[in-house]
Amino acid sequence: MRSRIIKILLLLVIFSCGGGNVLPPEEKAALEESAEKLTIDGWKYYEEGKYSEALTKFIEASKRKPVFLDSFNGLGWTYFALHILNYSVSNFSFAVSSDSTFEDALIGLSLASFEINDYQESINSIKKAVELDSLGFVFNGSYKFIHNEKVNARSVRKIMALSYYYLGNFIESYNQLKTYLKPQVSLDINSPDFPRLLLIELEEL
Repeated sequence: MRSRIIKILLLLVIFSCGGGNVLPPEEKAALEESAEKLTIDGWKYYEEGKYSEALTKFIEASKRKPVFLDSFNGLGWTYFALHILNYSVSNFSFAVSSDSTFEDALIGLSLASFEINDYQESINSIKKAVELDSLGFVFNGSYKFIHNEKVNARSVRKIMALSYYYLGNFIESYNQLKTYLKPQVSLDINSPDFPRLLLIELEEL
């Protein structure tokens, strides 16, 4: 009897070490597909402005294994739309830390960081995105966030210019304005009114 109990205990130890948690390949694939499907559904709700429903789908997807990163990107954008900014930042940060080339998550992180007054992080995230040439920032400014086209190269450049402004770097803010947003603008950088006039130009964009 005692030896039987020992055998049972040994089996329990073996399974607790991970042997019982290994999924067959077909089940693992099914879970991954399910996470992707949930994320696709989440984006549909997001695009319709149904953010609570989108949030439910993205949260469900984010709990699946293996990790499907776009679900965290979706959480970031949905929390941003709901103005739950700390959660937005944390989900974007997770997506970016897992994949440093995740362009849309970098853009999302820049916008959410700006809204919580973390202007340096906003700039850093945009710079990383700009370095990824596929965005089209550098050459033709063609970037548009596929799920919300109001987020585009121009709107993100405005955020970058404003971030420099609020950090007190008026010259770089002006460079962003003149180079990417309003080439025809002409302000006297030596004028005492330069910061005030610059902000007016930025806010009118």
